Amino acid sequence: MNVFINYFNKILAIKYKSGFQIGQNTKDFVFVILIGGRSKRFGSDKGLYVYNGKPIIAHQIEKLSNFNYPIFLVAHTINQVQEYVQSIDISNITAFFTDDYDIIENKNIRSPLIGLYTAFKELHPLNYQSAFILSCDNPFFNIDVIKFMLKHFVFNDACIPKWNNNYVEPLFAIYKIAPFLLKSRKNLSNKCFKLSKLLDHTKLKIQYVSIENQIKFFDSKLESFINVNDPTDLSNFNHFNQTIFKKIK
Repeated sequence: MNVFINYFNKILAIKYKSGFQIGQNTKDFVFVILIGGRSKRFGSDKGLYVYNGKPIIAHQIEKLSNFNYPIFLVAHTINQVQEYVQSIDISNITAFFTDDYDIIENKNIRSPLIGLYTAFKELHPLNYQSAFILSCDNPFFNIDVIKFMLKHFVFNDACIPKWNNNYVEPLFAIYKIAPFLLKSRKNLSNKCFKLSKLLDHTKLKIQYVSIENQIKFFDSKLESFINVNDPTDLSNFNHFNQTIFKKIK
């Protein structure tokens, strides 16, 4: 396995498996996991926290590998990338990106929107078309939910889970890369960091799927939307059917 880091476009790419390499051919779909959050309440890097014998991120990658699509991780810094490379099996990871602050004046700002923008910006010139975005703090997602969302994404620009109270889940969603690269760049330029604003006042075709009325059929306990904010959330999950939902409006 050859690993190389290009510091100019902030990509660490990993070549693996016979004949695989990042090229310029048109590609349909990828997974992107955001790992660059502060993890203030958690106290350490969530993705590397060991749960049931392996890091949380390893649980996610294991599930996503069933789809046979490329998997990208967006970190905050090169140092975080190096820590992951040293700590986990990277054989099923296609590449790491680091947060791109090219249009952000305040380099101290941390926002998942920066991670989305970074992914869209790096994937677009590589001719990837669409991406399923998720964060590293929901390791209990159901792959049948992802399959369901993929079917509803066809002929749309995004597929977003939505609660009955109109709250949405933009960090467990599918986006067409080209239009949302433009939208995320515009929002960052306007210092608009709220994720739900990506979906506001847009002419894009967005397919909302009901969490309670549709997704619950595949994920009866709605574990796909359990966010781990504290190590006790993981221990509680072993004893209870539910934990606190983090909903983003």
